Amino acid sequence: MITPVADLRRPAPETNVPEGETTERTVWTALWLGLKTFRLGLLVALVAAWSGLIVAVYAAGIGAVLGGGAVFVAAAQGLVPSAAGPYGTGVGNGITILGVLAGALVGGFTGFTAVFGSIVTSPQTFLAELCTGALIALITTGVLYRGERRILASVGYRRLTWDEHERIAPLVDDAIRALGLGVGPLPRILIADTLDAHAWAQMRAIVITRGLLDILSDDELRGVLAHELYHWDEGHSVGQRLLWACALPLVPLQALALWLGRSREGIVAFIAWCLFWPIHLTVRFMVAPVFARYSRSYEFLADANVAACGPVYREGLRGALNTIAMIEAPRTGWEATLVRAHPPTPLRLERLVSPEEVERRAAQEGSR
Repeated sequence: MITPVADLRRPAPETNVPEGETTERTVWTALWLGLKTFRLGLLVALVAAWSGLIVAVYAAGIGAVLGGGAVFVAAAQGLVPSAAGPYGTGVGNGITILGVLAGALVGGFTGFTAVFGSIVTSPQTFLAELCTGALIALITTGVLYRGERRILASVGYRRLTWDEHERIAPLVDDAIRALGLGVGPLPRILIADTLDAHAWAQMRAIVITRGLLDILSDDELRGVLAHELYHWDEGHSVGQRLLWACALPLVPLQALALWLGRSREGIVAFIAWCLFWPIHLTVRFMVAPVFARYSRSYEFLADANVAACGPVYREGLRGALNTIAMIEAPRTGWEATLVRAHPPTPLRLERLVSPEEVERRAAQEGSR
């Protein structure tokens, strides 16, 4: 009797971790961890996206153009003091330029306060807007958390094969023990079939690319897995998703602006800049800096906790960072905007130097 091919196949691994409890976190536990990670960043994102700040920035831009333009026209017609007119040289030209700048500043300030001032002077409305944004962000993040497994499957992330399981599971188990995560919920390990060399923590899983598996040794992979496990355990990925949800009104506009800005047609890029410059300004100079404050410290903290697991982990992570430029690369336009918050790889490598190397360098400095 011929055995069916299906009966010859090995069953899929039921778990990615050979030992330990794999019960997942509840939505409320995950949200609480996320809220603790980016506290000030979440508030800034809410103000930027839900309070009418964007409209105020638009008004400031219009006011600046009108104010500066009015002074320029007045100077051209000789209605304001200018020794040589707007097109002159020397002192006259300087007076005109300073006048235009002053007019732009006054116009911008007037436009901004005219819109945002009315919001601030109505605290009930202001708080209601922020609370509405916060509630929507929590619900959105909770729904995405519950449905993340299906979402990740829909974009092609898959479970481990048996060969991948036999290589990765012992490394994950070692990292869990070294980090002290053996008791409690654990994430799933998923594979992205791409040649890019990356790994990152999702809210309920850790994703590794085939490219990363192909180029890293087991020690290097162990260090990367420990780094991502720490991010997952601390709820950093949930915090990032909450930040995204708090800034939700800005996210599609930012994505559209980036897409149009990459157009080969110069007129399209120019129109996109004219329409969306307040979005760029608010995200890059308000949301991103606050996000960077947390993100950089969390990257260094994750590296430090991996290094504290022992020389094997420290050197493994150093080797991985030397092999690949950045472990967590942007996957969306929003992440591309915020990814600059990651600390440069050379600075991360500098902090992963062994204690013996630190003493050697200190001795060299002392002997000079």
